[in-house]
Amino acid sequence: MTDDTGTAIINIDRAIFNNDFGPLTPDERVLHGKRICESIGINHHTQPIKWIQMRGGKWVPYADKNCSDQLRAKYNITVEVTSRDIKDGLLTVHARATAPNGRRDEDFGVVPVAGLRGEEASNAVMKAVTKAKRRVTLSICGMGGMMDESEIESMTPTFADLGHGSIRSTPPLTAESLPPSKITQPPPKADKDAPHEIELIDDDWSVWGTTLVACMRRAPDIDAIDLWIDANQDRLHELSVLNNDNYKKLVDIADHEKAKRNE
Repeated sequence: MTDDTGTAIINIDRAIFNNDFGPLTPDERVLHGKRICESIGINHHTQPIKWIQMRGGKWVPYADKNCSDQLRAKYNITVEVTSRDIKDGLLTVHARATAPNGRRDEDFGVVPVAGLRGEEASNAVMKAVTKAKRRVTLSICGMGGMMDESEIESMTPTFADLGHGSIRSTPPLTAESLPPSKITQPPPKADKDAPHEIELIDDDWSVWGTTLVACMRRAPDIDAIDLWIDANQDRLHELSVLNNDNYKKLVDIADHEKAKRNE
C-alpha cells in the first residue's frame, strides 16, 4: 500500500464515521465506490456506484441500475411485484425479493401520479415498479441504507462537476422528474401565453429545464416549439456549457415533440 493510498483510506474511513463525504477528493470517492463494490462482490469497472452532490452541497453515493442487476444475478435474487395501489394521488408498488435460501424481504416504490395521462402516466408506473424492485434488491443484499438511481431521479441535485468524468452522473431531465410543487413558475398554456424567456431562479436548472419541457409539450405546433427554443436560446447555450448531457436531453425532447406534431 502506497502512502497516498493509505492516506486516502484514512480519509474515507473518517468520512464514513462522520457521515460526511464532502471533504473527499474525486479520486477518494472513486476509491470508496470501488471498496463498496468489492465488499458486496460486484464488478466495479462498470461503475455501479456513483456519486451526486445534493442541494446544500452534501455528496451522496448511490447505486445505479447496473448495481441492482449485478446483485440479483450474483446472489440469484428473485423479485416479484405483489401489488399496485393508487391513493391520494400516489402510486405505491409493493415488491418482494426472495433469496435461494428462502429468505424474503419487501419494499415499496412510490411516485406521484395525480393528473398524469398517457405517456406521462405510463412512465410514472414504470418508475414506481423500477424503484420498488431496485429498493428491495438493495435491502435483501444488506444495502438498504443506500439510495437507488430511481430515487435520485426524483430529486433535484445541483449540476456540480466532480472533476472526474467517469464518476459524474446527473438524472434524466424530464417533466416527470419533479413533483408539481417544485415548479416555481407554472407552465403557461400555449394558446394563452406566447413563448417567452423562462426565468432561471436561484440557479435551479432542474426547475428551469422542467418548465421549458412542459411548455414545449403544451405547444400546439412545431412553430410554437421553435419559438420557445428561440426565446430561451441564451439559457440553452449556458446549459450546454455547464452540463452538455442535460442540454442534449432537452434537444432530444424538443425533437421528439416536433416529430409527434408531424404524425
